Amino acid sequence: TKQFSKKVSVDSFSKKEHDLKDLIIAELEENNPVILRLAYNKNEGHWLVVIGYEQIGEKVTSLLTLDSGNESPSLAKWNGILDLEKLPKKIYGYNYYAGNTSYVDFDEAVVVSRK
Repeated sequence: TKQFSKKVSVDSFSKKEHDLKDLIIAELEENNPVILRLAYNKNEGHWLVVIGYEQIGEKVTSLLTLDSGNESPSLAKWNGILDLEKLPKKIYGYNYYAGNTSYVDFDEAVVVSRK
């Protein structure tokens, strides 16, 4: 681990302290991978890698993910889509599509960047 610390920086972020949507988009635009934790409820979660996003006009509408818990992508570079339109008044109000639909929240992110 020490040999990589001279070349890369690893930072973690929480939704309590940061706007994770804006942070993820900014990091992707810098070509930095973002590892994101999806929360299914208070006790269950799952980590995946965000590799891109979709947008309509200036608005980012969804995040494209690589999810090791699902089949490998065959036609695209991603195998999951996190819709950024949250259902009102729901903690777990984001639709996550990866074979089937789950309602999730995202609460933590880890960013790996070059020094």
